[in-house]
Amino acid sequence: MAARALCVAALAAALAPAARAGDAAAGAKVFATECSDCHSVREGKDKKGPSLHGIVGAKAAQRAGFVYSDSLRNSGLVWEPDTIANYVTNPKKAVPGGKMKYDGLPDAKQREDLIAYLVSATRPWAGLAAAAPPAIRRSAASAITFAESTRAPISTYSSGWCARSRMPGP
Repeated sequence: MAARALCVAALAAALAPAARAGDAAAGAKVFATECSDCHSVREGKDKKGPSLHGIVGAKAAQRAGFVYSDSLRNSGLVWEPDTIANYVTNPKKAVPGGKMKYDGLPDAKQREDLIAYLVSATRPWAGLAAAAPPAIRRSAASAITFAESTRAPISTYSSGWCARSRMPGP
């Protein structure tokens, strides 16, 4: 059981590195003022723009039923925290020919906060590492350090880390 908890905590922590850098509560305010007219974080609730539920780690332009620009569909982007930060800084520069009508968010702190909010609002398990017992938190911190040092995309860790570690599944 401890191995399973370690796996879940380490995976959750590795998948949510941006949540440590920003303030999710402040990010909720940034989302409300900068994003909520066009986007929602509720699953399946599209507005002018697609729902951002589950965006962190997802491939761009994949939400079923939403019409994306050819530019975004063909961009090959995966919405990792760095990709999101680059995109919201200047969407028109990040994806020339995209449909998003937004000039950008130049403030780096606000971007960090926004990403922390997107992780916390759309990945409910992101806070598991913080709630884990101290020994598991230390192991999760080691996994985070490794993940950050390799700069590998989140999808690397979400594609079978627990299985490769021979951790028991759910």
